[in-house]
Amino acid sequence: MPQPHQSPAEALRKDPKEVTLPSNSPQGCSRLSHRPDRLRSMTEAKGIQKVAVFVERVAIRNFRGIQELDLRLQPGLTLLVGRNNAGKSRILRALHLAMGGARAERDDLTVGSNSDARIDIVIAPRPSPSQNGEGASPSSKELKGQVEEFDRSVSLFLGPLVTRVSIDPPRQRFAWRTTITSTSEDTGARSQSYVMTYSQNDGWNTSESSVPLNRQQRRILVAELVDTQRHLDRELRQPGSALRKILNDLNVPEDKREGLENRLAELGDDIVEQSGTLQELHTALETLDRYLDAMGTAKVDAVPGSLEELARTVGVSFDTGQGQVAARLQGSGVRSLASLQVQDLFYRLRLGSDGPDLRPHIMTLVEEPEAHLHPHAIFELPVLLESQDHQIVATTHSPQLVTVVEPEAIRLIREISSGRRIIDSGPAETVDNNTPHLQITKLDHSEIEQLKRQVERPFGDLLFARAIVIGDGATERAFLPPVLRNALGTLAHGISVVDSGGIHTPLTKAVIKFAQSFEVPFILLADNDSEGRKNVKNLKEILSLSAEQIVWMSSLKDDQKDKDNPPKIAFEKMMIKFDLDLCKRVCQYLQLPYNDESTVFESMKSAKGYIGKVLAEEFVKHYPHKNAESKWPETLKELVKKLHQQLGNSDKELR
Repeated sequence: MPQPHQSPAEALRKDPKEVTLPSNSPQGCSRLSHRPDRLRSMTEAKGIQKVAVFVERVAIRNFRGIQELDLRLQPGLTLLVGRNNAGKSRILRALHLAMGGARAERDDLTVGSNSDARIDIVIAPRPSPSQNGEGASPSSKELKGQVEEFDRSVSLFLGPLVTRVSIDPPRQRFAWRTTITSTSEDTGARSQSYVMTYSQNDGWNTSESSVPLNRQQRRILVAELVDTQRHLDRELRQPGSALRKILNDLNVPEDKREGLENRLAELGDDIVEQSGTLQELHTALETLDRYLDAMGTAKVDAVPGSLEELARTVGVSFDTGQGQVAARLQGSGVRSLASLQVQDLFYRLRLGSDGPDLRPHIMTLVEEPEAHLHPHAIFELPVLLESQDHQIVATTHSPQLVTVVEPEAIRLIREISSGRRIIDSGPAETVDNNTPHLQITKLDHSEIEQLKRQVERPFGDLLFARAIVIGDGATERAFLPPVLRNALGTLAHGISVVDSGGIHTPLTKAVIKFAQSFEVPFILLADNDSEGRKNVKNLKEILSLSAEQIVWMSSLKDDQKDKDNPPKIAFEKMMIKFDLDLCKRVCQYLQLPYNDESTVFESMKSAKGYIGKVLAEEFVKHYPHKNAESKWPETLKELVKKLHQQLGNSDKELR
């Protein structure tokens, strides 16, 4: 077997003097060529290069109730999707802590467990922008045969424990484990980080002889947590915030400073001279000086006299078309987005400017970036997030946001009886057995894109769904949710009903494939006629459907069904056969004709877009499930029964 190419880490082991920092590494260049020169960072001006790495993977054990979780991250944006209490915020907390951004505390340990908490971080060489695009995740085909090695500047910082996880092609990684243990001191817990080693048989691990993660290695990465309370006006007032740090140095040329401060002094004197109130204040302070001469002569400064003092009073306002409005008077959405932009500016202007000639890799951890934004703004949010020149891990509850991000950015988090499962919509193939990947879907990138196009707007709703019912009309779409809530109670939370427009449509196939790929329980509500059975048979030939995933539409009881000649039945016909008077009352309420059965049927068909909700209210009112379940149509009873079984046997959700 040919010997692999010698890595910088191996060269460092032999002779550290042979490894030098590059003066102009293309991999370290920041992607700012499209920005105006005035926005280029001070770190760039000093010749500081950006470290070409990213956090590829985090593995969490016994941390805040998370028993076990392995998560693969994108070089750019990774979006954590899941229901309440799925663990999204806890993942952000784990990343923040393991990367040195937060201190361990007692709550980081799992209640009722004696085990220490563990957080493993694996970093990898950042993919070349020229090959994959800035922040893009390389596909399995693109990775095949590609060399993944840290450049020499990175290897110098990480030291000799850079690990080769693959020889052909050469691939390097660096990893450490942060262990959190209980203590009776301070915050009730303490953390220690050790560099991990890698073996083909055991993967990443530590031992008693493991080397502690040193300060230099930790400085190669920076993690910042931005929560849902972010507000620009709060940052303006908060010492130590990103904005206050930026304003510590206004970066004014020295030859301009004196002239600017003289003009400030003149402006301040003019304001005091024209203000009766400020003159009265000046007189009062002068009177005080007569009794306490040690105070010195008082002077009222209407405007700060120095640029440093001016920086403390800087404010931000926005012109809404009707004049400038201060940030504190703006809505939460504006202040939230402005705060995210300021955070990015801080990275570019300040981060790494006081350190060595290697700018650290930045990971921003954002809780619900869509918070405070209206839906149309949410659709534009990915453009803002993906334009940031650093790695972002964000949580979301927004069905709108997940429809417009790149599919490979989505990580669906679901809780199961044995822990948590990550459904990864990234590339479906692993490169080789030596590369640690997470559980991923059976779909490749093109299939995910096609699926999103076919499912369209319901994609976001389905991604958050606990179960899916695929119906065949707008009436079912409005009727079923309140009826299922009445029958299933809290178990119905998260059931998404989809109007597929017909069992034969591409949307039906797309929703079923989505449900199968993302492991979401589903029920197909199909017409019980020759055409409906033919369509279901075609679906079975394409997709794996079981009898437990199909409910046939019928107005008859099981012992009355003609198996060979099933009657043609629509949902409206089923409800008319069940209770004609109920349907008449609904038509009367909606001012629709209701003379006889035929007229009621035509009225219900013509009002498919809005009759479902009223029909459900009337049905639940007269046939509450608790007291009248036995009287329900057989189709509805079977649907409730199968949903109850599927939800009971499916992944357990936290509440």
